Amino acid sequence: MFEAALRYPTNGEKALERLLIGGVLVILSPLILPAFLVYGYLVRSLAAVAAGDEEPPAFDEWEELFVDGIKAFVVAFVYGIVPVVLVLAFLVPVSVSTSVDGGGSSGILAGIGVVAFLASIVVGIAVVYVVMAALSNFAVEGRIGAAFEFGAVGALATSEPYVIAVVLAIVVQVVVAAVIFAAILFTFGLALFVLVPLGAFINFWTYLVTVYLFGAAYREAMGGDGEQRQLSDVSA
Repeated sequence: MFEAALRYPTNGEKALERLLIGGVLVILSPLILPAFLVYGYLVRSLAAVAAGDEEPPAFDEWEELFVDGIKAFVVAFVYGIVPVVLVLAFLVPVSVSTSVDGGGSSGILAGIGVVAFLASIVVGIAVVYVVMAALSNFAVEGRIGAAFEFGAVGALATSEPYVIAVVLAIVVQVVVAAVIFAAILFTFGLALFVLVPLGAFINFWTYLVTVYLFGAAYREAMGGDGEQRQLSDVSA
C-alpha cells in the first residue's frame, strides 16, 4: 500500500498538469474559495481510490468540487469543535464558581481546570484520529450524514488497515518535513529559494499520498463497490 501511495500522485498521463493545478490552488488557499476546491478534490480522490481507481481523478466539474469541499470542511469543523465544547463545559463553571466564592476554593478549581485541559488534549487527539474515518465514510457514501454514522466510522477507525494508514500518513509527513529541514540545514538556507516556491506543490503531493492511504484502507476494511460515485449528485 505504501509504495502504491507514493506513486499515486504521478499516475496517469496528466500527472504534471494535475500537480500544477493542485499546487496553484494550494498557493491560493488563503483566498478561501481555492481551499474548498482542494478539499473537494481530495474527497473525490479518496472516493476514487476506495472504488479501486489507481489514477487520480481529473480537475473538472468545479462547482461540484467546491460543494464537496464545503461539506468536508463542515464535517471536520463539527468533529473539531468537540474538544472546545469539552473545555468550555469545565472551564465556564469553574470561572463562575471562582468569581462567586472569591477564590476560596481556587486550588480545587484550578485542579479541575487542569484535568479539563488534559482531557481536551486527549479528546482532541482522538478526534484527529477519527476525523479521517468520518471523511472517508462521507467521501464514499456521498452523504454528509455518513460522516456521523458512528457505527460505520468506528468500525473503520478501529480496523487494522486504518491504523496502518494513520501510521504511514504520519511517516510521510515526518519524512517530508525531515527532508526539507535537512535540505535547508545542509545548504545553509540556500534551499529555501527552491523549497518555498515548491512548498505548495510538495504539500499537494503529500495530500494525494495521504488520501490514497485512507482510500485504500477503506477499500480493504469496509469493501469497495467498484464504482466511483459523484458526490454532489447525492443530497446531504
